[in-house]
Amino acid sequence: PTDQTLGRGIAAQEEATVTVLASALSANHEAGVWASDAGTTVTVEQSLVAGTLPRPSDQDAGLGILAQEGASVTVVASALTANHAVGLSAASAGTTVTVEQSLIAGTLLRPSDQDAGQGIAAAQGATVNVLASTMSANHTAGLFAASVGTTVTVESSLVAETLPSADGSYGVGVLCTGDVDMSMTGSLVRSSHTAGVLAAGGCAASLADAHIDGVLPGRFHAWTDSGEIAATYDGISDGVAVGFGSSATVTGTRVTGSTRAGLLFDASSGLLVGVSTEGARYGLVVQGEPKPDYADPTNAFSGAEEDILTDGALPVPEAPPLPQ
Repeated sequence: PTDQTLGRGIAAQEEATVTVLASALSANHEAGVWASDAGTTVTVEQSLVAGTLPRPSDQDAGLGILAQEGASVTVVASALTANHAVGLSAASAGTTVTVEQSLIAGTLLRPSDQDAGQGIAAAQGATVNVLASTMSANHTAGLFAASVGTTVTVESSLVAETLPSADGSYGVGVLCTGDVDMSMTGSLVRSSHTAGVLAAGGCAASLADAHIDGVLPGRFHAWTDSGEIAATYDGISDGVAVGFGSSATVTGTRVTGSTRAGLLFDASSGLLVGVSTEGARYGLVVQGEPKPDYADPTNAFSGAEEDILTDGALPVPEAPPLPQ
């Protein structure tokens, strides 16, 4: 009551070991589970973390689970639902998070600025592994990865029904930016806005045996160096968008149901093997230097207007500022 902060469900730090089994953490403030410091280990299994509320002091936070400063968190067969700002946040080098057979859904926008709302956010060198899990009906991005040294792997998982932020921007299924290593295998990204998968700002992305389906037209902003909006582009719908010096290796992947481009590479490298597109205005758009290698005969690009558009000049989605 003195400063209207804290209110965490469980807080673990300084090499603590905590196991949460078959339990519910509901309607706490700031974070349902807060884990910090190297040597701290938290396991959440067969449990629910729901409805975490922001700090009354500034209407910020309200995270389902926060792992930082080298903590290790494992989430198994659990649900993180209707939390605020980020369902599961991992930050700092040495921090490791594993999510298995779990649901992260319905993360609400941060009340302080009506922004964020990501399902999973990884940044500042954290490592996150997601296996056989679902990220559904979150905002801005189902999975958001940023910052040098951050590593994210997604396997046999679903990212679906991602919603835009309050101003109608983004709603991207999987978004990586800033020298991140992001790998997605055997997974489905469905019913996103603006882009199914967006790699920007030097992200190194790998998609294998994936399906990107049903990207609804959305909007994105161009940003100034100070984080101000410089321009806004509407009606954008790309299955996979790779830009701003990023790279993407895409193999055995199908892209359907986007309206502008199945795949878009802008001044970014990559390799496409066994990739098919259908339903978009352009199957593949390649513009700027460097360009990806898309010559493999197993590729099948199908576009309503052009199968392959080279040296186009389409506006390219860039990542929003990193959620705080």
